[in-house]
Amino acid sequence: MIVAIYSGWQIADSNFMFAALVGALLVIVMLEWWGWLTTEASVCVFLLAGYVLGNRGFAQIMPLGTLPLPIGELGLALATGLVIARHIATRHLPIRWNAVGLTLLVWALLGAGRLALDVRSYGFYALRDFATVYYCVFYFLLLIIGSDTVARGRLQKCLVVIFGLLPVIAAIVEQFPVFFLTQFTLRGVPVFFYKGDLLATFLCSGFFLLVLWSRRQPALLRLTGQALAALSLGFGLYLLSRAAMLGLIVGLLGCALAGRWLVLRVAGLTVVLGLMLAVADAAFVQADFKQSRIYAAYEHVVSIADFSGSRSYQGDMSLDTGDNNRFRMVWWHSIARETLSGSPLFGLGFGYDLAAGFIRAYDMEMGDDFTARSPHSIVLTVFGRMGILGAGFWLWFMLLLTKRSWQLAQACRANETAADDALSYHAATWVILISACFGVVLEGPMGAVVFWSLLGLAHAAQNESESLSAPSLKDGEL
Repeated sequence: MIVAIYSGWQIADSNFMFAALVGALLVIVMLEWWGWLTTEASVCVFLLAGYVLGNRGFAQIMPLGTLPLPIGELGLALATGLVIARHIATRHLPIRWNAVGLTLLVWALLGAGRLALDVRSYGFYALRDFATVYYCVFYFLLLIIGSDTVARGRLQKCLVVIFGLLPVIAAIVEQFPVFFLTQFTLRGVPVFFYKGDLLATFLCSGFFLLVLWSRRQPALLRLTGQALAALSLGFGLYLLSRAAMLGLIVGLLGCALAGRWLVLRVAGLTVVLGLMLAVADAAFVQADFKQSRIYAAYEHVVSIADFSGSRSYQGDMSLDTGDNNRFRMVWWHSIARETLSGSPLFGLGFGYDLAAGFIRAYDMEMGDDFTARSPHSIVLTVFGRMGILGAGFWLWFMLLLTKRSWQLAQACRANETAADDALSYHAATWVILISACFGVVLEGPMGAVVFWSLLGLAHAAQNESESLSAPSLKDGEL
């Protein structure tokens, strides 16, 4: 009764945060009571829905008012505590350890050791930068939750709904931006507010999840899933994110190696239809062909190989692509020089301003107006923070992911249908990982929570697939 009265008073005062949290908590409790999803799984689904659909807006929500505890960190602590409490009686967490998990564990422990030294010097900034490392806990959480086949199947349904809604909601927000920025808010923070390159990345990731999910569905759901997948891919390509395009190519290559030609057929049809619309727009709407979107797409693709950014670009939509390339190259060279000269083995630490040297080399006039702390590449971020040792473990992790993806592709070619779900997660995570090599993705919760969660589900599904094909494999065997 007291909670209801207080919620009503908060709503009357135009403060919807408390009521929204109470409503979310009630839904989570009901799902646990019905036995459909455990509480920790519901918390993870809530975070995934928030970061995928709400994106930057959701990430800025502080549920505890003035206490600077973001909603992602609060959810991470809650889900971790619930998982530990649920399995504490058996004294065994259902993790089948492999080289990927062990590498991440060592990498995280190495980062924690580095943090212990840095927090004295940089305080809160060190903790904030360390988020790049501790978000990997979501990998272990979803690996544990997804080890139950039924729970993983229900999580997949939730993800299909989330990524199926993304292109629809994003298109509405794109059409009515002022309303969502000024009216649809919580404590003045817009609930839906997108980071353009990350939106493109999620749309391309969702394409794989939706298409591969649709393969085993009845006719109506199959057509709906493929239509939403095509819409998601078309919208993602429309945003002209080069990093998302590269990630998409890697995902498509993986599906081709796995023999899942439906994915390539839907992608090909979407691209052809998109090109037809773009050509029609250039021919009948745009007065100047070089200002059309199809010419902008051409310049964006060409600029991928323009490492120095020396090429001249004509279209308004691609005018700054060369400068973006120079921006990255100058910053990456700056990070490499600073780290190798300062602390090559262990890095410059969490909290260190990785942008200071870059600003001096690139444009000193940016000064306080430049707020980015990460050099637009997860590899360089890890190298700058944790040195050769940390970057070495990270590159080894990427190599192990490549190996796991190759093994999965081979299993799919052997017509092991149990591997299809793992393939959808693998393809989606590769889109995000490739994007993270050229942008700020895994350094913040918007991309990191989604990436690590999907990767945990990918390996949970792949572990089950391997167990079905090799029944003698023991739990816990590397």
